[in-house]
Amino acid sequence: MALFNDLSKAYPQQSDSFQELPCDEQLKHAAYHKQIPTEAWTEQGFNRRVNINEKICPRWWYVAILNCDMQDVEMAYSVHVTNPLAGWQHEFSVDRFWATHLCLILLIIYSIVCFFQLLAIDKSNKLGKETHPLLQQLTASDGFSVVQVVALCIHYIRFSWTGQGVLWLYILAKIAGAVSKMFLMATLLLISGGRCVSTPMVIGDAFLTFLVVCPFMLSCLMIELWSEFGSIQQYTTDYVYSTPPGWLLVAIDVCLFSLYLVRLLRTSKNENDTKKQHFYSSWGALYSTWFLVLPVMALVAIFLPSWVRFMVVFAATHLMRVFMYVILISGLWPTKEDSHFVFDTVEMEPMGAAWERLEGSLPASS
Repeated sequence: MALFNDLSKAYPQQSDSFQELPCDEQLKHAAYHKQIPTEAWTEQGFNRRVNINEKICPRWWYVAILNCDMQDVEMAYSVHVTNPLAGWQHEFSVDRFWATHLCLILLIIYSIVCFFQLLAIDKSNKLGKETHPLLQQLTASDGFSVVQVVALCIHYIRFSWTGQGVLWLYILAKIAGAVSKMFLMATLLLISGGRCVSTPMVIGDAFLTFLVVCPFMLSCLMIELWSEFGSIQQYTTDYVYSTPPGWLLVAIDVCLFSLYLVRLLRTSKNENDTKKQHFYSSWGALYSTWFLVLPVMALVAIFLPSWVRFMVVFAATHLMRVFMYVILISGLWPTKEDSHFVFDTVEMEPMGAAWERLEGSLPASS
């Protein structure tokens, strides 16, 4: 039984050649190794407790069984690793320390944001206005953010007790986070095209926008799940968005950022109202920062130590999402007198109804 850490000297330059090394050479790369005793072959098996003392910084550790006799061996084993000096967080890896606290804080923040968004919808209804699809998208985005952090809170609390969280809740949190970001990104792309500011919006606008955003967010979800559960990712400390598939998604995100800017500049150029032009050049430019979150975090993660990377990226991404919610809710507030957003009743028509109305108003020859 051997323990390896994430130091470069723990692995040969060509990892594929490790299996070809003699057993004594393999053991030279191990930080700890112990001969498995003969009682391991009995029905009772054996237990081994290994204490690891880290002096400089936390390390990732890998447990391996080395077969020096080169004979076929069948065995069953389990490994349980804890951080005994971490108190109630002893079941967590160092990179997940304080994740529960952060999720609870985010739950409070998202709940407050959601409360104000529902309050805005209530005020809009009292003014005799129907809930616009753009407001519905923003509400859905914040709602899925709440679902995400609630699922993560339950998962991490359960993990602190048993060392095993609730898998389906963790996957649900991943899905809810992706859907939340999808709604937010779609809302911003619609605004960049002048919808609800310079031109009315119909359901078809949202439909076409989701056709662009949905495949991207689904790809991000799949690569994040792959990074968590893919066997090949269990043997590397690299950030998933630093891998070739990750960089491809970062490049697509940059393309979406470029699409946002092109639409925003074109909308601003075609706008004659000076106040609305100022809105596009100021608030529109501020909204564009959401599309830079993934590229910036992917770049920053390269220089972050692996044991702090998760918390920094997780906190920065969610705080940026909260920031976007705050400025959007304040801009879309129904009683705001100088709001640049205009929600007309005609905009609520479904795409098919709007098309039928347009056909009815055209001459037969058309």
